[in-house]
Amino acid sequence: MSTSPEVIVDGQVNLARAAAKAGARRFIPSDFAVDVTKLEDGDNFMIDWRRRAAAGYAHAGLEVTSVLNGAFYEVMVGFMGLVDWDRGTLSTPCRAGRARGRRS
Repeated sequence: MSTSPEVIVDGQVNLARAAAKAGARRFIPSDFAVDVTKLEDGDNFMIDWRRRAAAGYAHAGLEVTSVLNGAFYEVMVGFMGLVDWDRGTLSTPCRAGRARGRRS
């Protein structure tokens, strides 16, 4: 999994352009966790990057199909630290950059 805008934004736009140039009809972007149209700017920096990518390939002439299977387990308990098993909490990022704890 990548956490850089070069891969998430530039990579997706370049893939879409290459797909269109090769004659593909459909593009499936790497936005597997959530619908990027349902969050506001600033809710999550990675979603913001994906939204920038979507704007970049919006006019590529491709049908875009998103596969939304929810957050990956390793993201929830890994680098984002949203699940704290010891405290029994699930945190959700908020706009101010702090986390709100919720009892599971």
